[in-house]
Amino acid sequence: MKLLSIVGARPQFIKIAPVLRAISNLNKKEGREVIKDIVVHTGQHYDYEMSDIFLKELEIKEPDYNLGVGSGSHGVQTGVMLRKIEELLMKEKEGASERILNTLRCLRRQLPRILALKR
Repeated sequence: MKLLSIVGARPQFIKIAPVLRAISNLNKKEGREVIKDIVVHTGQHYDYEMSDIFLKELEIKEPDYNLGVGSGSHGVQTGVMLRKIEELLMKEKEGASERILNTLRCLRRQLPRILALKR
């Protein structure tokens, strides 16, 4: 089974750390890869203090993918993120279970507000 986790901000890194540890422990206990964990970093925060420090301090493995969303308006970041996440899910969909953390939930909640501001 594949478990794909999409993270992009501090709260998500904190939430994913124990999940990844549990997967690692399970795989070691079973002596095989029961769950393939795939970590996707949105790249919306890309400096050391907003990203890499959490990977280091929480002992999270280097992400398998970095979407490189970068800076921009909420609309630009949202559009780039959605497009790149869709492409990645299509690539990784075989045998995958999707665990999308708060990044997409936040997008879903914020999109109506963003659209309302543009009116």
